[in-house]
This record gives sequence, C-alpha cells and structure tokens, in this order.
Amino acid sequence: MILKKLSIATAVAAFIAPTLAMAATQTSDLQNQINKLQQEVNHLNAHHNRLRSKNHFRAVPVTTTPLLARRAAYDGSDLISNFSSINEDLTLLNSRANDETALKTDLGRKHTNRPRSWVQLSGYINAAGTYSNPKWFGATTHSTSLDITAAEIDTTAFISPWVNAFVALKWNSVGANPSQRNIIQANRAFITLGNLNKSSFYASLGNMYVPFGRYSTGMISDPLTKQMGRARADRAAALVGYSKANINAQAFGFRGDSQIKGHNDDVFGADANYLTSYKNGKAQLGAGLISTLSEAIDVQSFNYQGNGHGFSGGTLVKRVPAYDLNAQASFGAFQLTGEFIGTTTAYDTADLTFNTAGAKPKAFHAEGTYNFNLRARPSNVGVFYGHTAQALGFGLPKNSFGFIFNTEVAKDLLLAAEYAHNTDYGTSDKATTGGPVPLTISGATGKSQNVFYLQLAAYF
Repeated sequence: MILKKLSIATAVAAFIAPTLAMAATQTSDLQNQINKLQQEVNHLNAHHNRLRSKNHFRAVPVTTTPLLARRAAYDGSDLISNFSSINEDLTLLNSRANDETALKTDLGRKHTNRPRSWVQLSGYINAAGTYSNPKWFGATTHSTSLDITAAEIDTTAFISPWVNAFVALKWNSVGANPSQRNIIQANRAFITLGNLNKSSFYASLGNMYVPFGRYSTGMISDPLTKQMGRARADRAAALVGYSKANINAQAFGFRGDSQIKGHNDDVFGADANYLTSYKNGKAQLGAGLISTLSEAIDVQSFNYQGNGHGFSGGTLVKRVPAYDLNAQASFGAFQLTGEFIGTTTAYDTADLTFNTAGAKPKAFHAEGTYNFNLRARPSNVGVFYGHTAQALGFGLPKNSFGFIFNTEVAKDLLLAAEYAHNTDYGTSDKATTGGPVPLTISGATGKSQNVFYLQLAAYF
C-alpha cells in the first residue's frame, strides 16, 4: 500500500515539475522586464530633470508692469511708460536687475532660474486742451485746441540673461505736416547687451534718444532746454555705457540728419552722472557733450510763427558742438531742478546769426516743486523759469515762466494743469538762418503770450 502511494506521488511530481519550472522561468523573465522598464523610466526622468533645470520656464511669460506682485505705485512711477526717455536702456537694465534680485528673495533659491525670459507691456494716452492768447507773439488772434495728443505702447523683451530689446510705438495727432498726422511709428527701438548683476558695462544699438541732457520736469509743455537740446538717432546709434553704485557714464555715435558741406554729419557725444542719497533726500549731478547742436529734434524742425523752418536736410557750413550741465536735488517734500545748455563756439554767419554775428545759443531751465497728498492722492505744485540767449533763429522765446499742478484723480490717471507766460525777443533783435528754407527775422515783437494747458493722462 505504501509502495502504491509512493508511486502515485512520484507520478504527480513528474507531471507538475515541468509546469513549475516553466512558471519559475516566466516569473524570472517578467521580473527582468519590469527591472528593465524601471531603468528606462529612471533614465527618462533624469533626462527630463536635466532639461527642466536647463530650460526652466522656457515658455516666455507676458506681464504688464510692474512685474512683481507687490503694491504698485499709485502715481504710475513704476511703469515703463513713465521712465525717462534719456538713458532709457540703462533704466531698463537697472529695473531688470532689481526685479531678478527681488524674485530670488521672494521665491527662494530653487527658483533662481525663473524667469530668465519675459515680456513687459506698458503705455500711456494723453488728452490735452490748450488755450493761447495771443496765438503768436503780437498776433491779433487766439488759439484753442482739444485733442488726444499722443498715445504709446512700450514693449520690453528680456530675451536672455544678457539681452534686452525695447520697442515704443507712438501715435501723434499733431504735426506741422498734415500728411504726418494720425500715424503710428516706431519712436524708439533698440537692443541692449548687458547684465548689471554680473557686469558694470553694457552696450546698446538702435533708434533712441541719445544721452545728452536730462530734461527733468513736471511741466506739460517742454522746457526750453529740451526744445533746444534733445536729440534722437533716427538711424541706429551705437552706445557703450558703464554703471556702478552711484556713477554712470555713456558714449554714443550715429549718422545724423544735419548735413555738413552736403554730407550727413557723423554725430558723437558723451554723458556722465553722479547720484547720491542723504538723510532727507537725494541728488543727481550730470554733464554731457554732443558734437553738433543742429541735430536736436526741435532745431531740426522748429516752427517760428508758422514759417515751418528747420535744419533737417539743410547743408551747414560749420559743426557747432554743445554742452549740458544739469542738477536735481530733493529735500523732503521739496524738489529743485536746474539745467543749462550752451554751444562751445558760434555758428557760421551763413548758418545762423543773431544781430549780424554768428549766433551762440544758450538755454536755461529752473524748476521747484512741492509734493503733498490731496485727499490721500499724490499731488504736487511747482513754479518754473526758462531763459534763452541768441536763440531767436530757433524760434524760441527769450523768457518763459509759470506754474504747474499735478494730481492723481485715480490710480495711474494723472490730471495736470499749467500756465506759461512767454516773452519774445526785442524789436531791435534780428536773426537769419540757413537750411533748406532760409529765414530772416528782422526785428522780433518784444511782446508776450499766455498759454494755458490742461491734460488728462492714463498710464498702464
């Protein structure tokens, strides 16, 4: 009986042994496949992490300024559209460096690569009303206007840690030439190479207002210094700069619109600024030089009592360099601004004269403002005084003084008012100009003009 049971057990074992062996083999193969798949998954995860680390936030986010999720300035001073157009590339570099430092502080070390590329949008719309009495010095008629005078969209692209790009599209409703009204054009467009968190040196290339002069003001109208000196490179300007701590300096060059002996002039210049802070405020001192004053925008196309004269396209005999000195200081709620522009030599008598001699134009602007809150909204009042010498041929008044008032009626919505009293050169003064439309001003009026401005400006 026992032998019979052993025989049966042996037969059963012989029958199921191959099956168990096959199952064991299949289990081993399945485990090997699982291990192989797991290795591939681990490899893919490691590769993904490497790509993510290298190209974190590869998609470029678009923001409206300000970038950081902090309380925005009520008066719009933190918006790109309110940045000064002078040294705009440096201002954007400083803004980016501050933003990246703040992002690292806010988000921690694990987000140090975020975001290295982004686009910021900003802009403004100006609606203004003007009343002039009389229309020109000594005229018998007055002038009124109400219009959307300008609108602008500013786009800043932070492309990589060392590359920025900026484009400003501007629309103007006014212009001496009707065919140039209501058009949209690229007012500025430039590329900047630099990273102020890594290096104090930077470079820019493109259409920009070159760094000659400061033109800081709370006025609606342009101060006389700005009308005489601000220059824009319509052809691409090359600029190199240095900025560290409280010192910055720039040098630039471009092919200008003014002509010397029939050829477009090569324009160059330099600018330097020193900034300091103290207990009750801060101060800035600056100086600049440009190789030809005739490249200034308003000198290129000024309008003397509707005669539409300008130096644009005209051939000059002599290049006349100019220099600029400017200063700004704040003391608590008070702020003082001063600027002076003058030429280093006189114009040739074939180009520009004042009282029969070659003109040597100068302009001065001084302004004082007091900042306060009006019903908890940022506001200021101020006074200004401007003066020119030997600038009759540029169509500028001899003196200008007045009052300004600015207040924020809502967040990023500015209401501004200005009164200006302008006086002409005397009846014994005269000027002649060259250019494509030669002009002789035989005796100015010696009279005055009152101008009232009211502006509503929205920023975003």
